[in-house]
Amino acid sequence: MDKSLGARNAGRPFTYKGELYRPGQDCGGTYGQRIRLFKVKVLAKDDYKEVEVPLGLDEPQKGSNAWNGARYHHLDVQQLTSDQWVAVMDGDRVPSGDVVRRLLIGYSAFGAAIVLVILSGVFLSAIKCNLPLSQCLHFSRKRSDVLQSQEHHLQHCSLFRWLCSHLNNMTSLLGGRIRPNTRTGQSILAIIFVVVVSLTCIGTHYVYGGNGAGEAYSLKGHYSQFTLVTMTYDARLWNLKMYVKHYSRCTSIREILVVWNKGQPPNVTRFDSAVPLRIRVEKRNSLNNRFNVDPSIKTRAVLELDDDIMMTCDNIERGFKIWRDHPERIVGFLSACCRRKTTKVQG
Repeated sequence: MDKSLGARNAGRPFTYKGELYRPGQDCGGTYGQRIRLFKVKVLAKDDYKEVEVPLGLDEPQKGSNAWNGARYHHLDVQQLTSDQWVAVMDGDRVPSGDVVRRLLIGYSAFGAAIVLVILSGVFLSAIKCNLPLSQCLHFSRKRSDVLQSQEHHLQHCSLFRWLCSHLNNMTSLLGGRIRPNTRTGQSILAIIFVVVVSLTCIGTHYVYGGNGAGEAYSLKGHYSQFTLVTMTYDARLWNLKMYVKHYSRCTSIREILVVWNKGQPPNVTRFDSAVPLRIRVEKRNSLNNRFNVDPSIKTRAVLELDDDIMMTCDNIERGFKIWRDHPERIVGFLSACCRRKTTKVQG
């Protein structure tokens, strides 16, 4: 059966306005990729029919950065004693098995880099494998006299001697194949260096990657999201549109506040934003307006970021994670550097 048909239940069936509904899992791409809702038309011992109906859940505007950007696979609907309805749904930003997949790819890249470095050393004759073949000869004795534990040692020693002999032969045959004093050798070494660095970067990305957005937070939910504040004016409207579209897709941004310093403020409907956007018009043009107290901000964390700075969402989330670990401190990213040249006056 096609896994995308929703045959696997995604929660308990429920009755709404006299109709029976069954949530089903769409596992076509990954486990629990999304939920499909079915209305049961016939339910009998020898017959069953259902039709799919709209779930009524909009697709996440933040894409993969949304709370259910990768999958949502369980829904529980309950009717309260007050006749109101409440529903709970789970969601995930990463597909099923993503942690194992990242570790496998990462450590495989590290292993490939290490093997490549060792082979390069062998080709340069910088590494020579001269392993003693008589390492385990003291175990040699009649089989009838050895104990069971020593038999295992003999087997391991035989394998060890076999590996030693082959490694010794391989290093003697491959040694000196790359000569660093020739152009060909230098080119090969340069290619190997680039490949090793690339494999190391890939391994670091997969093993130590992630932005921390999925990690737990504390203090009654005040650490879950933050408000992004930027300041601009009418001549930079084109840049603001790109700014809002980009940062509104970041996972932990709850609202974007635009401090409008000069000119006619635009309508918020002109922006492609996945989060609420608010424009605060100032009475006078001042760079200090960004620091004015705003009671409408509901989050404890506020990030002030100029409208001409474009960073990846991952970097933004990493900075937010650091602030969650140290909420009593100010956490920043980029600093502006002003250089002053000393003018010499000749008299």
